[in-house]
Amino acid sequence: MKETIMDPAEIVKEIQIPLYDEIMEKIKSRYSKKGGKQYEKEIKSIELIYNIINSKTESIVELEKMLKKLHNFYWGLIEANYDKKKIFESIECIKKSRFFVRKFWVDYRNKILASDTPKEMRMLSREARGRMISSIKKCSKSLEYLRNLVITIMSFPGLDPSRKTLIIAGPPNAGKSTIVSSITNANTKVASYPFTTKEIIIGHLEYDKNNVIQIVDTPGLLDRSINEMNEIEKKAISALTHLDGIIIFILDPSKDAYMPLEEQFNIINNIKKLIINKKIILIINKIDLLNDNELKALDHLLNEYLEKLNIKEFYKISALDKKILLNTINNIVKSSLLVS
Repeated sequence: MKETIMDPAEIVKEIQIPLYDEIMEKIKSRYSKKGGKQYEKEIKSIELIYNIINSKTESIVELEKMLKKLHNFYWGLIEANYDKKKIFESIECIKKSRFFVRKFWVDYRNKILASDTPKEMRMLSREARGRMISSIKKCSKSLEYLRNLVITIMSFPGLDPSRKTLIIAGPPNAGKSTIVSSITNANTKVASYPFTTKEIIIGHLEYDKNNVIQIVDTPGLLDRSINEMNEIEKKAISALTHLDGIIIFILDPSKDAYMPLEEQFNIINNIKKLIINKKIILIINKIDLLNDNELKALDHLLNEYLEKLNIKEFYKISALDKKILLNTINNIVKSSLLVS
């Protein structure tokens, strides 16, 4: 069975991707023309460049191994900002450079040893150094691209695939982060403006001594196709499509909602086109802000859309009432998650 990496942020802490200028600085700081016979000096000069380029780019091999074992959820996060094809083309460029740098080192060392004059030795050494440096210089943009990729991966949350998972989704400013911060240990930023959550946030709810539930807080979604989504929305889509678990979709029926309820229901419809065999449960939040007429209008819309979307389970709450919120989440865990 193929191993799947679920916490790449920990792994990439050990992966250092150098820039081309940093490699050159290292070569310049170590380069010396002093001492020894002519052939020894020239061989040492190309050996130095080979050793530095080889050692500095060795982490590329480890990066490639990690990426090939990465869970699809993380690839979804990566592809919100990076092109997968370009990532592996960049890796291939550097691997090719490493191959040629070693080949130049072996070939020119033998040529220098077989040469007859100091002048020829110097010429061969200069040629070898030029070809080695030119080889890695061609990958300077690839090194920069992969350096930025590693920095991005360092911010990714760690997941436990063995744990039962609730994925919290919904439009901006619907109260997702308020709910997550109330029921878990997650450090979520809560504010009254939309798109407060820009990253995937993982929290945990200790349901009982045998079950710790993984709660995934996702960025807000808008009513538009995946091709029109920004990088923040694509992170939410990655969680919804690639993580196993039940989706809790938070609706905001209040007059201050970021978008009308009809558009919020459209988001659910868009999500259902992307996921297969994944249950969606609705939580209608901010119910305390509605008057009697607004509650009646809400019930009318619910009757219309729940049937269209084939959603059987929903709850009306105010996330500010922590007791009711916890009871609601515990009921979802007991009736839907632990039996799934």
